[in-house]
Formats: sequence, structure tokens, C-alpha cells
Amino acid sequence: MHREEVSPMKNIAYVLLSFVFVVSCFVAASAQLPSQDPGHKENAEIAGIKFSVPNGFNLETSSDSGVAFMRHNKYDLALFVAVPEKQVDDNYLTSLSNTLVSQLFPKEKDFRWKLLPGDSDKKVSKYQTASGSTKGFNGERLFQTHYITVKVKDREILIGYITQLGQFSHNAKSLFDFEGAAGMSMPGWFAQAHILASVTGERYEDINPGTVLRGVISVKKN
Repeated sequence: MHREEVSPMKNIAYVLLSFVFVVSCFVAASAQLPSQDPGHKENAEIAGIKFSVPNGFNLETSSDSGVAFMRHNKYDLALFVAVPEKQVDDNYLTSLSNTLVSQLFPKEKDFRWKLLPGDSDKKVSKYQTASGSTKGFNGERLFQTHYITVKVKDREILIGYITQLGQFSHNAKSLFDFEGAAGMSMPGWFAQAHILASVTGERYEDINPGTVLRGVISVKKN
């Protein structure tokens, strides 16, 4: 039987074609993702800014007249819309974080907060001016916020969520010590995008065309 020898260049070509095929399939699959919009529950307004409360969240009275607070009906998770009357700086973000955690878990006190600015090159809205996270730890519980700042009608508006992390894996301290963000909430992000769209007037799919959460398994070699 005659066996045809395959040249190194052909091998490279086969690998490149396989890679392009896999990437094309992934892009096609991502494009076909159904909408992750949780849907509209009710209309609300804070400091003259109108927005939509998404399904699965309950609007509560906030201790701050410039902050709207929406608690999830199942998870340790809440959405917020904040309309600051002063400059958004480290002091404001720390104060906002304390306001949010005190409403989500009123008995938890004395948090130390880390401020984590977002990547300025990664924007989900054409009205976006900033983004970031804050994560706070009080020696037992870890909470993290994710926010996106947009400018609409000359008003700066922070739209985001706060969630508890590390409570099930008992690694709240190590997640707080970690240099970057400790994690994210997919229900939080889907609902955050819903509110963003309702404030800016953009299509939901333009803000969140479909988010796929992928994990990487690390194999330890002896």
C-alpha cells in the first residue's frame, strides 16, 4: 500500500483550517444565543431619571434619595441606580458601597473597601463614561459591586448591582485579597443591562448581545 507523505506546510494548513472552522462555529453559536433580557416588571424614577425595574427584582425604599435599590427575590443580590449630586470619586464610591451593603444585609458592619476601576477600552454602551467594581470585607462576609456610569441629559448615572461572594466556598478572605474582581453575577449582569437599555434608550441586544460563561479546567502535573 502506498502512503502519501504529508508535508509540514500541509499540516500547518490543516491546523489553520481547523482553527478557523472552530472559531466560525463559536461565533455562529454566540450569534444565535436567545435574548438574556429578564423583561420589564414596572416603571420607576429616581432623582428625575426614569428606568425599568426588571422581572425578579423588588423595588425598595432607600435611605438615600439619590439611590434606587432593587432586591432579587431569591439571591443575595440587588440592583441599584445612583444619581450623584457631587463628583464621583473614591469617597463617593465607598459611601455608595456602604449604603448598598447596609440595605442588603443591615446587620453587617465595618467593611473595608477596595476600589477597582474598569477597563476604559471595554464599553457596552455608547453613553458609557466609566465602569468599575468595589469589593468589601468585614472579616466574615465579602460583597462586591459592579457599576457602569453613563451620561444622559448631562446627568451622570451609575447603574449596577451588589452581590455576596465566597459564602459557599468559604473563601471570602482570599477573594478579597485577590488583586482583581472576585467574580460576577450573571443574573446581576443581565438585569443591569436591562436597566441600562431603559435609561439610554439603546436596544438590549446592543448592550448585551449574549454572554457565555466559560470555565477553564486546570490539570496539575506531577
